[in-house]
Amino acid sequence: MAILIAFILIALSLASVYHNFIQGRKTCLGQLGCRSLFYLFGTCIVLAVAMEIGTLVGAATKSPFVLGDWSVQRLGMFACIAYLIEMLSLEYLPVGFFARFKERCKRIEKKSLVRAMLYALGVAFGSAGAGFLVSYFLGIAFLPATAFSLLSIVTVLVLVCICKRGSHLRIETGFLIVALSAGIAFVVAVPASNLFSWDDEVHYGNALRLSYISDPEFTSSDLMMTQLFSVEGGHSIDASMGRWPLNFDLTWPEDQIDHLNGELDAGFERGPVQVGEGVDLSVLNYTMVGYIPSAMGLWLGRLLGLPFHMIFALGRIANLLSYCLVCYAAIRIIPCKKALLCALALIPTSLFMASNYAYDPWLISFGFLSIALLVREFASPKPLTVRSAFPIFLAFLLALGPKAVYFPFIGLMYLMPRKKIAPEKRRVYYFAVVALGIIVVLTFLAPLIATNGGGSGDPRGGADVNSSLQLKHVLADPAGYLLLVIRFLFLGYLIPVNVATAMVNLAYLGDLSISCLPFALGILVYLAGLMLVDTNDASRALSSVGSKAWTLFLFSVALFGICTALYLSFTPVGADGIAGVQSRYLLPFLLPLGLFVLNFKKGFSVNERACGATALAVSSTLVLVTWWCLLFSRLIV
Repeated sequence: MAILIAFILIALSLASVYHNFIQGRKTCLGQLGCRSLFYLFGTCIVLAVAMEIGTLVGAATKSPFVLGDWSVQRLGMFACIAYLIEMLSLEYLPVGFFARFKERCKRIEKKSLVRAMLYALGVAFGSAGAGFLVSYFLGIAFLPATAFSLLSIVTVLVLVCICKRGSHLRIETGFLIVALSAGIAFVVAVPASNLFSWDDEVHYGNALRLSYISDPEFTSSDLMMTQLFSVEGGHSIDASMGRWPLNFDLTWPEDQIDHLNGELDAGFERGPVQVGEGVDLSVLNYTMVGYIPSAMGLWLGRLLGLPFHMIFALGRIANLLSYCLVCYAAIRIIPCKKALLCALALIPTSLFMASNYAYDPWLISFGFLSIALLVREFASPKPLTVRSAFPIFLAFLLALGPKAVYFPFIGLMYLMPRKKIAPEKRRVYYFAVVALGIIVVLTFLAPLIATNGGGSGDPRGGADVNSSLQLKHVLADPAGYLLLVIRFLFLGYLIPVNVATAMVNLAYLGDLSISCLPFALGILVYLAGLMLVDTNDASRALSSVGSKAWTLFLFSVALFGICTALYLSFTPVGADGIAGVQSRYLLPFLLPLGLFVLNFKKGFSVNERACGATALAVSSTLVLVTWWCLLFSRLIV
């Protein structure tokens, strides 16, 4: 009976896809017919099988030649992923996309390729020479010194090109080159370690489980990375390299990093010490969407047979690549305040998290993308359609996966001009926005309800934390709790000195705002200035009293939700304060505040290209200074 139902569902799906995506339409693949439908579904199956084979090849205890090692659940998930990608490509890639891509490839001259290769070799040798000099005179290890030199040279070249008169280099392309160079340099300096970023041991464990989907394998090196200060059998040092307790004067000799890498590689070669069975339910959690890039990097590293420290680094680079590409798309799409968005995407704290195991970069980058899509739709003279609205809804849904508590910003979709929505479709649009908000809210309310208030709470908060008792305490005096939140926000959390710590805080590597507060406060002034001067007709159209009031209301609701979530899960019962609310939680708010609040119809106006070049130059310098002070200057010979 189950097989019959499955065949009926597949048949209905085929009919629906043919009617909605193929029949009588031109797509990126050209004119498609009925036969194309079966080619598309056949491709899904082939891709699913190929990904399953790749998973089994990378697993130490499995083999693609053993039928019993194949996972039907994993195959089904791979097929669904391939199917979704195919359908979205058919719908949103422009007609003739692949034909134009082939034509552009044919136009590339061999001389241009040779010239580019010579430039790349020149930059590489120049970086190696500069790295040697830095290592010799400053005592920095050669590899980190070379990586930092390469980053510096690439940044200077990008800035020279973007400032050159007649240059076709766009600000989003400049951002992509600088951000990728900075992140990769960071990863290369210390390929494998934990206690770098906030909770990176938890994030690595989740990414590792997702990379297998089913039957995850843990070697002793994996356990070292998922458990702080753990020293497994066959290892002599833990993976934190002494970063706890915090000591900002701590340095890391080159041989210590090499020794840790060697032990981790050896532990990986010895094979798994723990193997899970079946699909872990945590893999199906909505929050796991934020680990997809890192999981893909780990999957690819195992498939290529790389040593552990390189697999670990590849997972970090994949997270970085996802962040940079999504931010690149957001900067390219948004019709106004490109310079501001570039500066926000290059905030050192955000780029630092993107270069490590974390899901905040997913939230930040897709948050940028969802707002960029929304603003582009505001500026478009065309009426809103299902085809143009769906990417906005999808981007918000993806963005909020890691931290659904930011759900109030779905309400920005209510700023859509009424004239863009046909009268008969307005009710459907507003209902869809509400439905999306309810779906996201339920993802974090459901566990709270299921555990009768959250149970014992987060163990990292201490022994006095109990979410259920804390919820009863709040409900017993809601007015008192509201005053507590207001006092916490306006007397501490939102003051400039605290907000500044969100800009140059590299977690366990240190916080530049502690040693140089004017530097961090200067970044706040710089960003505020960009919000005021980076204007054009599209940005001025967003400015109204109603949009400012609505955005501030959504900001207040989201902040209240963050405070409440951490008061319940991380703060001792009855405490007269809120623990665990870090300043970096403000980073996703900066773009909507800059677009809708610190945005005025009358104000300064500067040349957009000059503003973009200046923003890229200043932000790149901030990254270089932060990287050098908190990491590269401490990697000694």
